[in-house]
Amino acid sequence: MILKPLSVRLRKNAAAVVSSSDTGSNGSLGAVVNELLRLPLQEIIVVLHGSSASERSAAAGFPERVKVIQYDAAISGEAARAFGAEQTTADNVLFMEGGTPVPAKRLVGFLTSVDKGADAVVSDISGRLGKFSTWDDWAKVQTFLNCSLRRPDLIANSLTALPYSLSRRAIDYLGRDIIAVPPVAHASLLAAKMKVVTGKGCPVRRPHSVVSDWLPISHIDALRRVMVQSNGCSRLTFPDRSRNREAAGWTSGKSESSFRE
Repeated sequence: MILKPLSVRLRKNAAAVVSSSDTGSNGSLGAVVNELLRLPLQEIIVVLHGSSASERSAAAGFPERVKVIQYDAAISGEAARAFGAEQTTADNVLFMEGGTPVPAKRLVGFLTSVDKGADAVVSDISGRLGKFSTWDDWAKVQTFLNCSLRRPDLIANSLTALPYSLSRRAIDYLGRDIIAVPPVAHASLLAAKMKVVTGKGCPVRRPHSVVSDWLPISHIDALRRVMVQSNGCSRLTFPDRSRNREAAGWTSGKSESSFRE
């Protein structure tokens, strides 16, 4: 079914990257692509990784504007999207997951915000978090990361939820390896003072492995990398005014690092 294109004007060229696998797409890849075809995208890159026969069959019928890449190695959806980002030179790239169709009208803001100067547009999940006591570990750790990087306004919003969009400047700055680890990519953009904003009114695909070990570990890695970039400052930009070191046996003649040792 061919849907009517939306009337959307973009100054810069734009593309979309979609990752699709047999475990995450549930046969809805065609619906995802049909909505993307309504947008002013110069190309749509679909990265199939571990996809089922139904996904490959659907991909075979896509129009020429859709570039399908079969990735035979077992990789994550994050790695597949990072690989797809390398395959386009567009100034404005929207990242999607093949299992979550999103109406084209709700994706427009992700493209127009980057077109107007944002470096990253992340999905807004703040209205779905509920009371803090009900938050899962992912939301708590992501909020801590944002607060640590002086962006408490983002709450738990980050590149760990789909969809999101990146500018060419952000993609080139991060590179493939960092894009493949969303918490690290997100922290890197904030540390570099790039413009990160939220996209409203869009169904959100939260991380598939929300309770898996890699999420807190990757958030810790994100903070570690930012600290290294900050000349090894363990407190980032936060002043240290409250601790009473003398009560713990520390004296001014010792460095804090030697005290920890």
